[in-house]
Amino acid sequence: MEVFFRATWRDSRLVIPSQLFNGSDVIPVSMNLVSDLNLWLPDPSLEQTEKIATAALLQPFGGVRLYKDGRIMWAQMFIITLRCAMFYHDFPFDEQICNIKMTSYFYGSEDMAFDWQGDGISASEDIAELLPNYKFTFVRTNATSCFDADYVNGEYPCLKSSMRFERRYRNLLFGVYFPSLLFVLVAWASFFWPADAIPARTVLLITCLLTTISLYTSVQQITPAANYTRAIDIWFFACIVAVAAALFEYAVVLQLKQLQKSQADRIKIAPLNDLILFIKPRPTEEEEESNENGADHAERNHSAADYSARAKSGKDTPRLSRTPSRRSREGEAAGSPPHDQREEYWRKTELLTDRWAKILYMVSFVIFNVAYWCIYLT
Repeated sequence: MEVFFRATWRDSRLVIPSQLFNGSDVIPVSMNLVSDLNLWLPDPSLEQTEKIATAALLQPFGGVRLYKDGRIMWAQMFIITLRCAMFYHDFPFDEQICNIKMTSYFYGSEDMAFDWQGDGISASEDIAELLPNYKFTFVRTNATSCFDADYVNGEYPCLKSSMRFERRYRNLLFGVYFPSLLFVLVAWASFFWPADAIPARTVLLITCLLTTISLYTSVQQITPAANYTRAIDIWFFACIVAVAAALFEYAVVLQLKQLQKSQADRIKIAPLNDLILFIKPRPTEEEEESNENGADHAERNHSAADYSARAKSGKDTPRLSRTPSRRSREGEAAGSPPHDQREEYWRKTELLTDRWAKILYMVSFVIFNVAYWCIYLT
């Protein structure tokens, strides 16, 4: 940064003949003359300095003014590079503060004192155009002395100030936060689609998930790198989890529909375990006549020998009959729920799952938004 440094001090030993002022109160001289006259100079130093360069063309930008009352004003332009630690925990709502501390390198408070002159420190009006993404301000501290137990003089003169960079995040709100919020809302809208629309609902959720991840990846490339979690990372993590939760919920709904379909198929096709096939001989003509005349008791009195004889002669062919098995009769006697009731149970479970997931999805995301914006915007 370009720094126009101005310092004024008084040297009571300096005596300037009045005829040199030529009716004025000040004499401008070059900085080389001050060195030639061997005048006393203060020794200000800046902490956390990376590089200091003197701005010059034909000669350094600056000069010295001598006043009648013994004051000396030194003005010079420097190009200074300062070290400043940046913390991006609240990015993009972060505020970076770079401290400036000017001290005397050798003298203590008993030998010399520092104080601000006028407003002390100010910034150029063009700095807003040079830093369009930040709101820049200077903060001046009224302290004029510092104390350090490790310093040889203990207390020493110092002046403190800080540069505050408050990030402007409007472009990120419209370019990052609003699109990711829109993807979450689109994923929530999938809850209002029927569960039978499997291709449409699946493609919608997967597209929202992949687009949110892609947006987060692109944001990572244009934002300051950090090895800790930032505010924007928390936001994208919540958005990705929300969209993924909608996809997982739909997988649960499809599983419930599969159970419902399986139960419906059981109604149409009875299980083979519930049927028993047994062989019963076909009655003879005499037995049929007896049955017609009401002599049905003859069928129950057939002997095993008669049945064997008829079977060997080939006159009779076996007849298949179907009756419920013992396990089926025992299940019905025990009062087990019918298949249609199970199908209705799975259908209600599917509807309740979709309904409650729709409510919990939006309520949880709204709570997260309230907490998120209250933390980072206050």
